[in-house]
Amino acid sequence: MVLSMIRDKITSHLRKEKGQAFQRKCVNYIKQIFFKVFPELDEITDITSCPSCKHGEDIWLSNRLRALLPVSIECKDRSKEFKLINQYYKQAVDQTRKLGRTDNISPLLITKRGSHDALGVLHLQDLLNLYLKIAILEKQIKEQS
Repeated sequence: MVLSMIRDKITSHLRKEKGQAFQRKCVNYIKQIFFKVFPELDEITDITSCPSCKHGEDIWLSNRLRALLPVSIECKDRSKEFKLINQYYKQAVDQTRKLGRTDNISPLLITKRGSHDALGVLHLQDLLNLYLKIAILEKQIKEQS
């Protein structure tokens, strides 16, 4: 599968803007969920959409927010292809490794295609560990009641 080549500055600019817009949407999703429950988080200093020219994570999280949401995020908004999800997820894995703090941080691919809803892609073990933590907490709450 060959992605269409960027042949001019206008196409390059349009693709970068589309990616930036999706990253901003992802940042807003995170803010809507976490910043309401944790008002000590700051919308300016705890989360940022990174420029497309910068290598690494697409969404930067502060240590304070990453303690609540221990992920390294790669964002992909494609109009046609979902065939490359494994490749995109590998980018998220590689970026997580570059953080040098991979012990508690899971790679997360946030992807969408066209007008479809965004999806989060996690490694199965990370997903199961997340549900295990929830189940343990719920069990502890029931036992305390």
